[in-house]
Amino acid sequence: MGKIGQLFWLVIFISLTLSGCSSATEKRANAKKAVQKGAQQGMKTYYMGRFAVDVPAEFKLAVQSHRFRLIEIEEYPEVQDAEKKWRDYLATIERMRKPEGVKRIIIKEQKIDGMGRWAKGVLYYSDYMADDECNWDIFVSYGNSAALFQLKGLLGKEHSMLVWLQEVARAYRPESAGRTGKGRQFHTEHGVIELPYKRQESTYARFAGPNGMVLKIEMDEIHKASEKEGIIDRTVAAMATGFAAGLDIKKIRSQKRTAAGLPGEEEILQGDDGKRKNVSFDWEYLGRVDSGEHPKIQISIDTMADNLEEKVRIWDKVLDSFRPVYQ
Repeated sequence: MGKIGQLFWLVIFISLTLSGCSSATEKRANAKKAVQKGAQQGMKTYYMGRFAVDVPAEFKLAVQSHRFRLIEIEEYPEVQDAEKKWRDYLATIERMRKPEGVKRIIIKEQKIDGMGRWAKGVLYYSDYMADDECNWDIFVSYGNSAALFQLKGLLGKEHSMLVWLQEVARAYRPESAGRTGKGRQFHTEHGVIELPYKRQESTYARFAGPNGMVLKIEMDEIHKASEKEGIIDRTVAAMATGFAAGLDIKKIRSQKRTAAGLPGEEEILQGDDGKRKNVSFDWEYLGRVDSGEHPKIQISIDTMADNLEEKVRIWDKVLDSFRPVYQ
């Protein structure tokens, strides 16, 4: 990326990180119809957290990650030999650096009943700098797929850690079991967790699109109301401090905009130094405190300014399709 791109994205980055239109009724009605009918023609539906979004088929999912109730979840949608995968995972743990004075990094292994076709757990030292920090991991085989659930904690709390971990692992269903788009499901890339919000839910996804377009979606719970202004005021403040010196910033769109029934703010900005033009599409909802259904949400597309009208149409289709799936 040239200096123009670096400078422009610096402006946008600073404006975004200074914080941490139809009616809402019409949006909710459209969202319910979209869940029932599926993605629009030429679009693919992706489920993430307690929401879903339709993305053009040309966009390829580069990464999707989740954290649920402090637990990291790693999914394996296609597994030929789950036993070998588990043995390989244990071997990886064995190669980790041990805390001083510890003879074996693995503290305990055990079979876990009542999950998938079979499940096994391992308790081990998680930090070579501390002999009181540990991980409980549970690996579950569902036949042709598997999932790994990981929870960090302290020795002395390992029993309650295992109880906590098992509650989430038992509530997980691989995608082959079917997504209903109803109830209190938390959606991962390849499955669902049938539990309501309790704490620590987050989702991140990045898509690589045509013409250099990069779509990002990020959702995180918040524990205290934001004291910062919305994206519009933050961008104005960042530009006023001089970060945009030598760069012509054009506002293509800057407005309040509802998505998924949530009142957010939208900005489409173009940066131009006479040699190159970059465009940033951003929508942000600041969230409600301790809510799985109202997390802080940021949706963005970074791209060059070519074919701008078509890119605006793509942006609008994606944002209009964003919807809750807990209704």
